[in-house]
Amino acid sequence: LDISTAALALSRGPTAQYENARLLLADLRDLPLRDDCVDRTFCAETLLYLLRDVERGLRELARISREEVVFSLHTRATYEIKGTFIEFQGDIVVEHKEGAKPPRRVFDREEILELVKSVGSLRVERIEGFRWMDLFDTRSTGGEWPWYLPAPEMIALYYVVAKKTRRSSKTRPEQN
Repeated sequence: LDISTAALALSRGPTAQYENARLLLADLRDLPLRDDCVDRTFCAETLLYLLRDVERGLRELARISREEVVFSLHTRATYEIKGTFIEFQGDIVVEHKEGAKPPRRVFDREEILELVKSVGSLRVERIEGFRWMDLFDTRSTGGEWPWYLPAPEMIALYYVVAKKTRRSSKTRPEQN
């Protein structure tokens, strides 16, 4: 699933080996799929780009999932890298450099718990923080922690497993 035809084109090769793989051009905030049409959804590195529509995107993932939604969200510490052209506008991260990624939203643990609660049909089963030290291999720096990264114990991202608490009530006529 992607909103970009270019991204889907890049996915064609790697997914060709799976006979049941389907590529879908769609907006995560309004999925053209039936309620409860998949067992679970996995969404990595995507919800944060929806900025103020993160809840809407998560609600859609919950709507199409029968059992659970698994997703990840970044924290502010993900972007507190020295020497980068990054600006924080509240909870929005903006990069100021050529070829920069689009703005994205950052979260703390409490905001994630509130986000899941706001969806109404999900409950957090597991939320796990990954520290910078969990994500960065210091073998490439001779065992030294790089000066430009946040402290190694800082949480960089959260991985969340949210279980479905009830069936979806929004009905979509489209087929999956």
